[in-house]
Amino acid sequence: MYEIFADMHIHIGRSKNNKPIKITAARSLNFENIAEECVQKKGINIAGIIDCASPYVIEDIEEFLKNRRSKRAFRPVGIIYKNKLCIIIGSEIETSEKNEEGKTGCAHNLCYFPYLKDIKAFSKEMSNHIKNITLSSQRADISAYELVDIVKKYNGVLIPAHAFTPHKSFYR
Repeated sequence: MYEIFADMHIHIGRSKNNKPIKITAARSLNFENIAEECVQKKGINIAGIIDCASPYVIEDIEEFLKNRRSKRAFRPVGIIYKNKLCIIIGSEIETSEKNEEGKTGCAHNLCYFPYLKDIKAFSKEMSNHIKNITLSSQRADISAYELVDIVKKYNGVLIPAHAFTPHKSFYR
């Protein structure tokens, strides 16, 4: 049996040009450094990077792919790096929810996309619902039901995040 090691919830701390993406993540965690760390030190085969809707990260991904000059570097399932790592591009979105009693709360969702063009279009649309699209995990002014429709529109899949966390989860 072939073992696969995956981490599907990886945050980017800063873009390659040092723009903040996820304030609580390490500054050294940019797209390219994460790919290299997965291959060289962590032994991760599949990496879900969930800050890829940030325009700064989209620029980093475009540069990353251009520097590799490989037409086969991007496949329908993600970006293949050094034939050892499949990077699934995604976005973590916090939705605005109401319960049966009318109380408001929020939930985090992981949205994954097969192609860069899909997450670029998703980013553009989500910038209408998020105050600062350049930062990670920003609260959107939509519910998860609405987010599902947007993700589906751009060929993505949505997975609830933080299943065991008492806050920011559908399962609380």
